[in-house]
Amino acid sequence: MIQVRCDNYHIEVEKEYFFSIITPNYNSGDKLVRAIKSLTNNAVSFEHIIVDDCSTDESFILAQQLGTSISSFNIIFLSNFSNSGPAISRNKGLDVAKGKYILFLDADDYFIESTLDTLYNAIESNNMPDVLTYNYQMIESTNEIIDLTKDSNIANVICNPIKEYLSDKIISAPWGKCIEADLAKSFRFPDLIVSEDALYNLDIFINAKSVFKIDSTLYIFDKTDSNSLTRKAFDRKEFMKFHNGWVAFEKKALKEIQLKNSHRLLASRKIRFEVLYYINRMIVSPDSKVDKLIIGSIRETIHNNIILAKNELSAKVKLLCFMFYFFPSLTIRLVKFYKVF
Repeated sequence: MIQVRCDNYHIEVEKEYFFSIITPNYNSGDKLVRAIKSLTNNAVSFEHIIVDDCSTDESFILAQQLGTSISSFNIIFLSNFSNSGPAISRNKGLDVAKGKYILFLDADDYFIESTLDTLYNAIESNNMPDVLTYNYQMIESTNEIIDLTKDSNIANVICNPIKEYLSDKIISAPWGKCIEADLAKSFRFPDLIVSEDALYNLDIFINAKSVFKIDSTLYIFDKTDSNSLTRKAFDRKEFMKFHNGWVAFEKKALKEIQLKNSHRLLASRKIRFEVLYYINRMIVSPDSKVDKLIIGSIRETIHNNIILAKNELSAKVKLLCFMFYFFPSLTIRLVKFYKVF
């Protein structure tokens, strides 16, 4: 193993790898060790770049200790000078990555065994696409495993990737995709509190010339931590973080996407992210109170987008929007009690 530890951008070893895996870390406990171990048993060459964001727990120390015992691949340890958020950490990883393809692995999550070899074979056999997407599963706090992959069919070329992305058939998270390095390094995650990954991937899929998907589940998204973001009370401060992220996404999309039905797709995406997501946040946040400002914003989003988006939405979603628009408090109570959506 060639192991480099540094606190800046200077890397002492020049070597090219097929993959660079970038992991931002902040207080992930022993899950970071699990993420590192999930990369073992791959024959293809790769490096794992771990960027610590001033953790106050032992996660980064445990990872460095594990690194001394691993000889099968290179681990690079970087540290931010101050707590800066995952966007800055991922950008730092992009700056030093030497692989031909970039993958993002969150510190809480992990890959299925031999994932990199599977991806390598798919890339080689499909003419080195700009982006290769793959399936994933989510583990809930109850340890239930849920397959959330949208439109998972046999492996094929994605002819209209930006449409698939706007339709949420390609996940907005950094993970779930393997990106050719020149394309990945051409853009940076914006300095936003949330939704920075959605804007980064918007750049990727606007500019990708070839996108391929494989019908293989390779990534595990771990949501077993009860202290995760979605358990925070959805108050005005939390609401504004997500609302500002959406405003930035919508502004960029309207300016840069050249697609005949982009307004319709954006309207349906806005219903999902500024109606369904917000309602779910109010339902699963036990300490949250019904806030008139948030309810007013959701109703305005429904009013301005439901007609344009109607052909992209299921009958179930349209019913929920109708109920919430006229009876918001009752809808929250019913959905929370019956768990019908």
